[in-house]
Amino acid sequence: MKKLIVLAMVFAATVSQASDKIKFNFLNEDLVNVVKAYSVASGQKFILDSTVRGKVTILNPEEVPLDEAYNNLSEALALNGFAIIGQRGSQGEK
Repeated sequence: MKKLIVLAMVFAATVSQASDKIKFNFLNEDLVNVVKAYSVASGQKFILDSTVRGKVTILNPEEVPLDEAYNNLSEALALNGFAIIGQRGSQGEK
């Protein structure tokens, strides 16, 4: 059984508007590179556990809003046994 690893997400900048779109299309890419791509596009900071590894394919033929890219990222991490944990005041907190 795969061990669940927690990723802590820290927001240093203002969360981008949902209307902002990014290219979020990856073929058999390392998870760390996918997190990095989202981090650069959104301005959000991530703290990754040293055991975060794996490959993922996310197929988006066109640019997607940042909130959709975030959902794609969260699902890709979940498929590999990882999760995003937001801190107080973060986008993920409800």
